[in-house]
Amino acid sequence: MKNKCFLLVKNRLIAQMGINEIRYGKDKKKRSSKLLLLSAMVIVVLVMAFYAGGTAYGLCYLGASELVPAIGFFVGSMIALVFTIFKTAGELFGYRDYDFLMSIPVKTSTVIASRFINMYLWNTFLTSVVMLPMGIVYAIWEKPGWFFYIAWLIGSLIICFLPTTAAVIIGTLITAVSSRFRRSNMVSAILFILLISGVLVGSFSLPNSKLALENGALNETYIKAMLGEARGIMEGAYPPVRLFNQAVVEGSFGSMILLSGISVGWYLLFIWVLSFGYKKINTAVSSRHTASNYRVHGLKQKGTLGALYGKEIRRWTGCSVYFTNTIVGVVMAVLASAALMIFGPDKLSEAMKDPNAGTYTVSAASYIIGACIGMCCTTMASISLEGKNLWILQSLPVTMKTIIHSKLLVNLSITIPSALICSTMLVIGLNPGVAGALVYYLIPLAFALITAVWGLMINLMLPNYEWESETQVVKQSVPSLLSMIPGLLLGILLAVLSVIVPIDYRVFGLVCGVVLLGAAWILYLFIRKRYKTMPIQ
Repeated sequence: MKNKCFLLVKNRLIAQMGINEIRYGKDKKKRSSKLLLLSAMVIVVLVMAFYAGGTAYGLCYLGASELVPAIGFFVGSMIALVFTIFKTAGELFGYRDYDFLMSIPVKTSTVIASRFINMYLWNTFLTSVVMLPMGIVYAIWEKPGWFFYIAWLIGSLIICFLPTTAAVIIGTLITAVSSRFRRSNMVSAILFILLISGVLVGSFSLPNSKLALENGALNETYIKAMLGEARGIMEGAYPPVRLFNQAVVEGSFGSMILLSGISVGWYLLFIWVLSFGYKKINTAVSSRHTASNYRVHGLKQKGTLGALYGKEIRRWTGCSVYFTNTIVGVVMAVLASAALMIFGPDKLSEAMKDPNAGTYTVSAASYIIGACIGMCCTTMASISLEGKNLWILQSLPVTMKTIIHSKLLVNLSITIPSALICSTMLVIGLNPGVAGALVYYLIPLAFALITAVWGLMINLMLPNYEWESETQVVKQSVPSLLSMIPGLLLGILLAVLSVIVPIDYRVFGLVCGVVLLGAAWILYLFIRKRYKTMPIQ
């Protein structure tokens, strides 16, 4: 079993990373695409490592080094949880080579273990980007004993077991429930949205800080007390943080053994339980329901744009990974706007014990909402998801202009109504005046437009039609990385600049909105001029 599991994991990793394509491929464009993906991953890893190390250094400098292990373990666990919960449908259930794996002489538990270990390895890689630099900074600053290094190493290796298993259990339950319905993908997507909404709404119920600023200014004592409160919240929300902190900081051997036993035992128990119903769930997910009494009552005729638009909408709603990965930003934007409408700037300043918080919120709110809406980018995968059916689109008597418009319209059909709703709630809650209201509508709409065009351009430049699971295209590709992260970072950057730049936020917002709309128009003209036919990988 061990050898077979190892081979399955090895082959899966080689396929995901495109190692054979890089080593033996003769198509230079494909090799360049794979190398670009690896380069982008390296850049993201370096940025994350630098940020994690900087955070640890800041904590140690403030004299709060005992918080470094707790924060590192908690953040790493949350990264594993978030990155796993949306991949369950494509990694454990409904993947293309399921029939092949079930036909070879391998136990079902071995297949499950190989898929789970694959997710574990990727999550361990991501969490090590946080744990390793924070551990190095802590070790240099505190100079702990030998047991620290053993405990930190073991903790870094087992940190992913609990959150990954928890995320897979949640994904498995959602998949099992949705598989009983005819439109299983849509039901699965709705359940995921409800889960995300519940988590976001629940975060508002966390206890407010009881600390107050001295003379309205931050100081070292306040920051240390605030971090202490944060540690208590983390340990209460996720008890393994306390065990890891006791093992690393206090040198508790028993806490390390208990944490390791719970993590590994939970994983083995899950694999054993899931193996009993794995085939049944996968069969239900891959089945297609048809009505036995189907009758043709009439045919509707649509134009080419309407027909392609309907096809794109059905693809978006029919793939749970695609749907949930792109809708989460809109959900966050709507909930954040609703919270600001309910609480307003005055209550926000009171809750944060900072009299300037309300003013900062009025200046930066539209950019934060724009950043969230910018995370909803369906166009970043709309070209690649044509997959092996690309020839059908190429053989249809439709122009490339119509294809481009159909893919853009799907994205804009989601983001523009959401932007208008969020902007209206911001205007009601923050009361910015006429000029401020214009900015509140302009910025989210500008983000919606430039995100759709930018994502389409990136996917046209880097298409991938040879995927095994939609997850590879939606979550593990260069276009998905380059389309969502820049918009998020741009929104945060503009939000910070709107607060610190000595210009009225309304003037600053009008300038930013016009620049974003102009950039979106330039990118659209570039796409129309550059791509006269669908690109070939």
